[in-house]
Amino acid sequence: MPSQRWLSAITAVFVTSLIVSNIIAVKLISVGPLFLPAGILIFPISYIFGDVLTEVYGYARARRVIWIGFFCNLLAVVVIWLSIQIPPAPFWSVGSWGSSPSSQQAYRAILGFTPRLLAASFVAYLFGEFLNSFVLAKMKIATRGRHLWLRTNSSTLVGQLADSGIFIFLAFYGMIPSAALGPMIVTQWLMKSAYEAVITPVTYIVVNYLKRVEKEDYYDRGTNFNPVILKEENFMTLDQNKAVMRGFLEELDKDRTAIDTFFSPGCLAHLPGNPRPTDRDGFKGFVTLLYTAFPDLHHKVEEQIAENDKVVSLVTARGTHRGDFQGIAPTGKQVIITDIIITRLQGGKAVELWAQFDALGLLQQIGAYQPQGPGGS
Repeated sequence: MPSQRWLSAITAVFVTSLIVSNIIAVKLISVGPLFLPAGILIFPISYIFGDVLTEVYGYARARRVIWIGFFCNLLAVVVIWLSIQIPPAPFWSVGSWGSSPSSQQAYRAILGFTPRLLAASFVAYLFGEFLNSFVLAKMKIATRGRHLWLRTNSSTLVGQLADSGIFIFLAFYGMIPSAALGPMIVTQWLMKSAYEAVITPVTYIVVNYLKRVEKEDYYDRGTNFNPVILKEENFMTLDQNKAVMRGFLEELDKDRTAIDTFFSPGCLAHLPGNPRPTDRDGFKGFVTLLYTAFPDLHHKVEEQIAENDKVVSLVTARGTHRGDFQGIAPTGKQVIITDIIITRLQGGKAVELWAQFDALGLLQQIGAYQPQGPGGS
């Protein structure tokens, strides 16, 4: 079962990077010929951890964390605003500002937020983060969980373009020449996206580690992508679970790596002839033996029953005996195998599987076993 023991820590880093970036963004820094908000030092980390959240835990949990970040940032802004409005102590001073009024003026200059900048920041954040998470979740399904670098960088390009474009337009339109808006948007967009690209190896390390220790690798096949739903809805309908199982068998006939996509890392497989369940690699070895002996094996789902998180599938497999099967040389005979497969699914992936097939009937079809008559002959 997924543990999610790191989810709180990831949420904390995500929220911290978001709040800190907004506080330090008041300062413009010089990076070579470029002039950028200091927030760029840490804000892209929120996108990286947003990628981690969606990739490992799924869109619904990422959506929840995005909203947590939004409201925590709003709380920080409100408290900072209140601290500015309350008169300072008459003896209070900061650094070289020797008097309380001058210190208050410096405090207001650094931590004060204009309503326009706040609105631009909040709107840009929501659009950018949700687009980033949505694109990543959809691409994960389309690529069957492969090419993580392509998915993280592509989703960041989309999300950061929305974030940079919306923020700069809402914050500075009418305040600076219109001709300068485009270059500012492109500069921030490319700098933030480059940040993601450079740190891609770190993203790989974090994602692979979390998938292993959390036993979680969520696929958003049945997810409601409405961004304003605050409760988690990482569940699949019965029909969606059936469709996942049918899709797996179709993909399995084409490519055995479908097992890596369909099975969660900690999945257990109960196989005929094995007193103890095996893991994903053990199941892959079992399936490889079958396809080596029957390379044209293909499955057809005859009937399915689904209840709660389980799907029962009655499957007919057809193939030709062209390879060694348990020491039996190829016969060239065509076979029909009847399977019953029970699958327990979470987040569009199998976490447990029970399989039984007519092994005796298979041996009869390839001539390895002949039933005796009533008299034993």
